[in-house]
Amino acid sequence: VERENARESVRKQVDLSRRNYQFTFVQYDPAARAYIFAVEPRSANPYLLRGKIWINDQAFAVERIEGEPVRRHSVFVRQTRFVHEFAPFGEFWFPVRHHSETDLRLFGRAVLDIRYFDYHWEMQKEAQP
Repeated sequence: VERENARESVRKQVDLSRRNYQFTFVQYDPAARAYIFAVEPRSANPYLLRGKIWINDQAFAVERIEGEPVRRHSVFVRQTRFVHEFAPFGEFWFPVRHHSETDLRLFGRAVLDIRYFDYHWEMQKEAQP
């Protein structure tokens, strides 16, 4: 799924943008120093989400996404809830945590926790013609 969504033509259909979502201001969270918006998908694309996003008040970057997929991807899944968290590394924002909980019809609850750390990047040299 991630590889498919990374293609340019598909990515435009799932980007966190006005083309794909309706954004409604909910409140300002002074503790998180972030603006909270409710997000509702504009289409039935199964890779879109329904939930809330936190926008950092200084960088205007997405620092948290909390929600659920618009559509279940299997009849065995009752509900999936997730939280994605992002943090700045230099001038770029990267994922630092993903947490999801899925209620399954036959197997109970599945929990996935991923923590990202130790980001390192280096400038690529441009290819010489």
